[in-house]
Amino acid sequence: MNKRVAISLGIIAILLIYYLIANYHKSEDIIELQGWQDDIDEILLKKGEDRDGAIRIYKKEGKWVINKPGYIADDSIVTTMKDGMKELKIIDFISRREHYVRYNLSPEKAIRVTVTKDKETLRDILIGKKSSTGQSTYVKMYDTPEIYLASGDLNRQFDKTIEEMRQKVVYNITKDSITSVDFIYKGKKLTFSKVEQEKPDKTESKGEWDKKGKKKPEEEFRWICNEYKNLEIDKKKFDSFLIDSRSVRAESYPDISKKSLKRAICSIKLTTLEKTVDLNIYNMVKDEKYMCTSSESPYVFALTKWNAEKFFKSISDFTSKKKKR
Repeated sequence: MNKRVAISLGIIAILLIYYLIANYHKSEDIIELQGWQDDIDEILLKKGEDRDGAIRIYKKEGKWVINKPGYIADDSIVTTMKDGMKELKIIDFISRREHYVRYNLSPEKAIRVTVTKDKETLRDILIGKKSSTGQSTYVKMYDTPEIYLASGDLNRQFDKTIEEMRQKVVYNITKDSITSVDFIYKGKKLTFSKVEQEKPDKTESKGEWDKKGKKKPEEEFRWICNEYKNLEIDKKKFDSFLIDSRSVRAESYPDISKKSLKRAICSIKLTTLEKTVDLNIYNMVKDEKYMCTSSESPYVFALTKWNAEKFFKSISDFTSKKKKR
């Protein structure tokens, strides 16, 4: 065998043995975190050393709320946080040395996440920067010096503001449950009612047929406008409006008092089989957003220009345009 080849193979063998020994000891340093059975009751987020900036997410009357005002939290975001902490998996050991600045684990940069149940701490970790692959994150337990690599992008899950974590759905009702709609826009009032369709005599009813030659089912209900009873309401147009109005999602929650708002430029009242839902839209402010209030929220919220102006309707928006002969 060539002497150079033999030396090269020897070096490779030594390096391989060193690598296996190093990784054997390294694997011993990887810790396995235990989850828990019962649901938690509090998550505390603190970024940097600012105690006043801490975000407390806790249970109140069966709902997840945020900080002392008790803002309703988005359940999907809280669930992601809970699962992220419960199923946290350490995949690699990085260092025992305090290279915290390098991994954004210093007190000024790290996100501290504390999870508790009945005041018992179940998880208390610091989250640093994500790895170069973006699929894992540098972390350390709060009371130990070791630095680890955890699975997942934990910054995406936990680096959030109060605004981002608040519940954005103001209300959500089913279209078919709506029995009447009241409008006030530009000083004009429109009241739409859902009434039972008069059933024609079976002997005289020819019905309508679709393109495939099948008879269309006869409608059980129709919509009428109390102010324009002689006008026929276009069902497709009105159904489209009901689909748009059955759910409202806030764009943001500006720090504005309800008392500071002037007269609404548009008001909608949706009466359902179970309750009545009000939506009031006020003047547009900066960033082309309209300020709004609703019977389903104690807070002023903002809608984008498009989402607000889709409620600005007149009777002509619900009637069919007859073609000129």
